[in-house]
Amino acid sequence: AHKSFFESCLTVLKCLTVLGAKNVLFVKGWRLAISCISQLWQHIKESTDARFMFTSRINQDVVENLFSTIRRKGGFRENPSAKEFRCAFRMVMVAELIKP
Repeated sequence: AHKSFFESCLTVLKCLTVLGAKNVLFVKGWRLAISCISQLWQHIKESTDARFMFTSRINQDVVENLFSTIRRKGGFRENPSAKEFRCAFRMVMVAELIKP
């Protein structure tokens, strides 16, 4: 059911035009996101016994939170050196490993 819905969305988005605009990037982004989610789900179905996928959890919040934690451990530097980043990253990873 979802696969046919995604395919119909892609068809509509391919034909979509915005008046007065030559290059509409958000439409390309939607098409890319729908295609990627479809391909990811196909791969997950083929390689696991999963019956569903939480698409709301597919975002970069986890990565942003990790880097925020690393910045906190490194003294809130915007551009830490490679050595400072490595040390802060290790501290965060060790703290996560020993967390109950």
